[in-house]
Amino acid sequence: MTLEILNEIADILELPEVDEEVLEKERETQRQALERKGVINRRTLIQKGPKWFGKEEFPPYGKGKAFVSAILGHIERNITLETLNEIADILELPD
Repeated sequence: MTLEILNEIADILELPEVDEEVLEKERETQRQALERKGVINRRTLIQKGPKWFGKEEFPPYGKGKAFVSAILGHIERNITLETLNEIADILELPD
């Protein structure tokens, strides 16, 4: 989810805008959720694959599809290698 999308949601709900620091804290929490599952970089994420990701639990986010939604800011019907690469880009995972 981008800062722009978060601020659009905040506007609709008449909430204060989200700043870069809040977004970075959320990204760090998401990276930590992956690290607890042994994902430390793009390569390990791709090696584990879409099927594993979809079935795995990522506290505090829930199963893989819920976690993908939290990261991307929209629902993905199918988790693909492209989805995993997009996650790696957003979370700035090293190669």
